[in-house]
Amino acid sequence: MVRARSTGGWTGAAAPVARSAVDHHISRTEQKQTARRRGGLRRPRRGVPGVAAMLLVRHAESEWNRRFGASRVDPGLPDPPLTERGAAEARAAAALLRREGIRRLLASPYRRALQTARILAEELDLPVAVEPLVRERCAFSCDQGTHPDKLRAEWPDLDFSGLEPVWWGGVIESVASLEARARRFLALAERFEEPETVAVITHWGFIRCLTGREVGNLGAVRLRLDRAAGPAPRAGDQGQTRSGR
Repeated sequence: MVRARSTGGWTGAAAPVARSAVDHHISRTEQKQTARRRGGLRRPRRGVPGVAAMLLVRHAESEWNRRFGASRVDPGLPDPPLTERGAAEARAAAALLRREGIRRLLASPYRRALQTARILAEELDLPVAVEPLVRERCAFSCDQGTHPDKLRAEWPDLDFSGLEPVWWGGVIESVASLEARARRFLALAERFEEPETVAVITHWGFIRCLTGREVGNLGAVRLRLDRAAGPAPRAGDQGQTRSGR
């Protein structure tokens, strides 16, 4: 079991990987309330040696989310796109991210995360890097991914060179594998230059593993990082991290 502290409860079989997190939601129904708070999403304290915070954002509503939410039955949709509502909510959420000083996006290779990242990037004029470590745990039909060649055809400006042909694993990922992957991402993120300027477009299961928080579509969590190891090059400037799966 991974032993770590978080400001929220943990309801899974293991503890969250990360030490602590501050939970916020930027879903459409809460945007007006969030916008009224000073500074929008809560910011990490500045000037604290060795402490930084990175923003984890769950992707916008996908077609799988919409159908599963209505029936509670897996609709059998591999790597689904966003719904029209999801795309609209992602555009609306960009204003909140702008206030957070986000300058770079990391995105999971699933279409729902890539589409969310693309919308945010277009609204905010930000670069996007693909990071397979932050993908969802493979468990449902939506977690069957797309071959890198097809992804390159859809997003020719993005670098998919770090993806294996079956980068999502193809079978149900164990909790131990998910936790090991989350630890690898933490080790990488703790060395990012200015991690507080990075937003990671990821998934329910990965955020839950890192923080113990269960967030809705476009829910966001500030993840506090231990910077004792010192900074590395900017997120996305080191090429893609191979998942090993």
